[in-house]
Amino acid sequence: MSEFDPYGFAIHPEFSLFNISYEIEDLSNESVVFAVQKEGSFKPTFIMYDSDGNEILSAKKISAWSGIYRIFKEDIRYATLDYSTSCCSSQTEIEVGTKRYLGSRLKGSSFEFVNKFGDLAFYFQRYVRLIKSEYLLEVYDTIEPEIAILCSVIIDTIIRAQQAAAAAATT
Repeated sequence: MSEFDPYGFAIHPEFSLFNISYEIEDLSNESVVFAVQKEGSFKPTFIMYDSDGNEILSAKKISAWSGIYRIFKEDIRYATLDYSTSCCSSQTEIEVGTKRYLGSRLKGSSFEFVNKFGDLAFYFQRYVRLIKSEYLLEVYDTIEPEIAILCSVIIDTIIRAQQAAAAAATT
């Protein structure tokens, strides 16, 4: 575990007919500091904005059938999120330059990411409610908060798609 106190963020998904976006609130001062917009379905692009509307990061899925997302900062490839799943397990990995973070799904809808030394980088907890959802994110000093936020949003959309497919399969 890290000896530093985490940065706390609340992630609020907002739904419209064919669109989903997210507002990210800094829990230390209760203000919206980032927004993430998802564009597209099969090969989505995620664009992260700061509170002034400036683009910070963007993430693009490399193909419709893979779980690999390339993250760009000022149109330069900056990081990669690789999410793979099978019937029995899932594996999530984030690579930022030479740093690598391994993710594991904990009970329910919680995810934990650690660096190669086992230090906690961030923890993402999805709280799904009927009317309004809110997700909590704890980010430690071992990873940039913007990367942790964008990856958490992408993971949320992947889980939503999996849940929708499972619900459709049971009906």
